Amino acid sequence: MTPLIVAEAVWQYSHHVLHGLITHEGPVLTVANWSGTWPGLVGMLNLLEAARQAGGAPLAAFLEEAFTQTRQPDYWVDVFEVDGWSPPRGRLVGEDGSMTEVTDPLEAEPGLGLAPEAREADGRVTFEVLDPGFTRGLQLRPGRITRRAVLPGHVSPDEDWDGGDDTFHLSHVRVRGPAWSRLPVEVEFRFADGVVVRETWDGRAPYRDYRFLRAAPLSEARIDPFGKITLDPDPVNNARLREPDRRLVHDWALWAGALAQLLGEALASWL
Repeated sequence: MTPLIVAEAVWQYSHHVLHGLITHEGPVLTVANWSGTWPGLVGMLNLLEAARQAGGAPLAAFLEEAFTQTRQPDYWVDVFEVDGWSPPRGRLVGEDGSMTEVTDPLEAEPGLGLAPEAREADGRVTFEVLDPGFTRGLQLRPGRITRRAVLPGHVSPDEDWDGGDDTFHLSHVRVRGPAWSRLPVEVEFRFADGVVVRETWDGRAPYRDYRFLRAAPLSEARIDPFGKITLDPDPVNNARLREPDRRLVHDWALWAGALAQLLGEALASWL
């Protein structure tokens, strides 16, 4: 998406400029001199009002909220945890209907007591969503926990993924945001086996928790994977990995080695 800057310094017919802004796919920045004695400010305000009317009620509500905020909207991945799953203690029902008492989870059969949907026989990924709710003025949404089953996308699996075994993994992610009323965002989860799950968060609550129980561990969690929220002041914290990118470490090692060699040669020639 290519950014577009509209600098207003003269009078203009807003409906002539507005057509290009509506069809533009990307962020738009409007700039004008902040003085009522010059036509630039009036032109920019007229253009924004024309855009508000063209966008309808949703855009008008968003602009009204955005202009009353004191900070830019910042989204970030706050918690990223992956643990091995083990059967709980107690009496559990096996796949054949038999009852088994588990006293030591480490010695129990790995899949004992596992929810059937975790095996994804129908190809759908089931996950749990915890939303704490919010209170804003007269608006009230209680907190809730929901379970969702979706058909995922697929990309290339991780290089070290060997197809898995009977081990299952419990992945937990907490995402945080500015809690705006009209700034939804997409959240993407990529697993070691190449499975990709995308979910739209309305962003009204200050945070949201996601929990997955799958045979493959979660490799990456990313907010706004396609960079649509251009107002986010720090997009670097929008994603977290289960393991660091070794290629980046390797590249930095090469650069550091080359710099040390260059400094050594310069010092030798100077001496």
